[in-house]
Formats: sequence, structure tokens, C-alpha cells
Amino acid sequence: MIWKKNLIIQLTISIIAIIIIISVVNFESHSTFSELTSDVVQNNIDIMSNSLNYRLSWVKQSILNIIITDDIQSALISQEPNASELERLESHYRKEYKFYEFHLYSARKNYEDVLNPEEHDLIEQVLKNNGRFLISWGKTSEGECIQLSKSIYNVNNHDEILGVISVKISPNYITGLFPSYAYSEMYAIIDENHHIRYSSTFIKSEIADLLLTDAPRAGNNDYNIFFSKVPGLDWKLVAISPKSIIQEYNRRISYVVSLVSLFLILAICIANYTASSSLFHSTKTLVNNINNYTQNGCSIDALVSEKLQAERGEIGQLYNSFLKMATTIDHLIDQVYMTEIRKRDAELSALQAQINPHF
Repeated sequence: MIWKKNLIIQLTISIIAIIIIISVVNFESHSTFSELTSDVVQNNIDIMSNSLNYRLSWVKQSILNIIITDDIQSALISQEPNASELERLESHYRKEYKFYEFHLYSARKNYEDVLNPEEHDLIEQVLKNNGRFLISWGKTSEGECIQLSKSIYNVNNHDEILGVISVKISPNYITGLFPSYAYSEMYAIIDENHHIRYSSTFIKSEIADLLLTDAPRAGNNDYNIFFSKVPGLDWKLVAISPKSIIQEYNRRISYVVSLVSLFLILAICIANYTASSSLFHSTKTLVNNINNYTQNGCSIDALVSEKLQAERGEIGQLYNSFLKMATTIDHLIDQVYMTEIRKRDAELSALQAQINPHF
């Protein structure tokens, strides 16, 4: 059957076209999604780097505001600094600025009296830093935290060092940097000595070795690694993105595209079959009507079909033309038939007129 052949051809062309579309979409989605994911991760750590720099700048400004206050200056200028007064000031400013720890060390007292070796080493490093901020890492019961320290100068005599101030920022300042929704990437902060100071999750040693490189978006066959330098520091923020995550996303995209394409093929098949079947039945009805009229001489009333009358395409036009033609033919037949009858009646009348005189 012709309509079945047309249906098969249409379905074949549709399936081939959809297969080509699936291949192109999968190929483009792989490369596009990989690049898009890389841009998003890089943008995330760039934002985190700027956020960390902003927070450190705020802490620096807070420390500068504290060390020039009258109560701090007075307590440290005193020849015999009162330990209880220093403790009170430490407690006051720690609460006011919500620092994790806040310490004041007086130059009037011998720095050698500081018993904690780590604090003693910190003081020596600060004094060697010529009044600049020393940003380092300190330890707390909750883990490592960022520590800012600075020499305190006499506001009336900038050559005189009154002591040292040291502030530890709450570890929440660090944890708050990393996005809570980032389950597929690992984030870390690396100091100037290439030590991982903080990470959002456990980082395996083989991954940690990859972080020694400074090349952006470096990595191996399993990971993509992204770097962002913290402004004003030799620290870097690092994001480690497993390639398997991107592969999984791509696999899901391919699955969805294939599933949608399968439904599309089924829809095309059903639509083609329905359209072809309807066309076939309409054509068959029209052919049967023509055969009945030409071969069996059925009446016009027997040719009327509501289904064909409802057709709005070529079949409907053919059917209407056929009805008009059949009506015209019947009318012509009727005319010829009546003319023949009248002719015969006239002949009979003439013949009768000739016969009547003889009787």
C-alpha cells in the first residue's frame, strides 16, 4: 500500500533526524557544561578571595581604632601596667568586636615574662615587622584560625612602642566563606609556605600534592584545580572539582535528551499513523463511492458521506467535486431521458394520427 510506504519513509527520516540531533546536543552539552562549570567554580573562589580580603581589612581597621583609644594608650604608657586593667580591656574589646581572642602585651613589662613559647615567638615577629600587620595562623579549640598582630605605638611619640596587640578571628569567619551548597567541590586556603591551612573537607594526600602548582585550572585526569590569590597576601584560595561530577551531569543530560527523543519518536509515529490511517480510510471511502456510482449506478443520496464532507483537505475537495459531477451527470441523464420520452410520445402521437382515419 502506498500510504504504508509513505509512513515508513516518514518514520525513517524522523528517526534519522532525531539521532543526529541527539548526537549534536550531547556533544555540545558536554563541552558547554564543562566550560560553564569551570567558570562558575572560578567565579566562586574569586568572590571568596575578595570576601576574605574585605573581612581582614575590617579587622585591621578595628585594631587601628582600638590601639589609639585613650584607655589602651593610658594602660600601656603607665610605668607599672596593671595586669587586671589589661585583662579588663581584653575582655571588653573581645566582646565589643566579637573577636575569638584578644591579647595585649605591654612593653613596660619584660616580654621574657610571657611564658607561652608561641606567644613569645609571635611578639618577636611582630616587633621585627616595623609596625606592619602580621597575619598568621593561630590555633583554637575549634581548629585553626586567622590571627592579626601589630605593634602599638604611642600616639604622641611615634618612635615609642608601647606594646603588642594580637587578635584571633573566629573560625566561623573562614567557614562562612565557603558555600554551603558546594557538595561537589572541595575548597581550601593555602598559605605562603604551600601549607593547607583550612579545607572544607578532607583532602587526600595525592590531591594535596597537586596544589603546589601555581597554574590556574591545573589538574590531572581525575580533578580540575582552580586558584585565586587573596589580595595583599601570599595566600591562595583553591577549589578542587572532581571531573567525575561533570561526567555524571553530562550522563544525566544525555539520559534526559535520549528519553525526550524517544517520546518524540513515539509521538511522531503515532501522529503519522493516525494521519495516514485517516487519509487511507477517507480515500478508500471516496474510491468506493466512485465505484458504486460508475459500476452499480447508485443514487446521489447513497453517495453522501458525513466523514468525507468533514474533510477540509484535498480529499474533501475531491469528494465535493465528485458530488457536483455526479449531480450534473444525473441531471443531464434526466434531461436526455425526458427528451427521448417526449420524442417517442410525439412519434406515437403522429403514428396514431395516421392510423385513426382508416378506422
